[in-house]
Amino acid sequence: MSTKEVTRAYRLSQWTDIIRRCRTSGLSVTVWCDENNVSIKSYYYWLKIVRSTACESLPVANPISPKFVPVKMDREIQSDEIRRNDTDNASTMNLGSLTISIHNNASTNLIENMLRAVQNVG
Repeated sequence: MSTKEVTRAYRLSQWTDIIRRCRTSGLSVTVWCDENNVSIKSYYYWLKIVRSTACESLPVANPISPKFVPVKMDREIQSDEIRRNDTDNASTMNLGSLTISIHNNASTNLIENMLRAVQNVG
């Protein structure tokens, strides 16, 4: 790593911390920057850099080849049984566009397989 890259990484780390402190303070950006002697122009410049860097570090999704994860079921579940048990929902988990509802009568095996499936998709 060159000196320039090390300096930029250090500044990025410093500004990430500054932005985090500002956002968790409960104050508006203007008030926080004023109270902490931080230039508002510098704050927004580095906010843009921090966001860009964070987005670049995200894994690239491949929309062309979606992942299909097989889930083993203990037995065949009929659609009327699913509708009948909708009110027995013990827990619901939302992960982006995915919603997982676990019913009170779900087997341990089914729950384990569903969690493995979610883990493999992510």
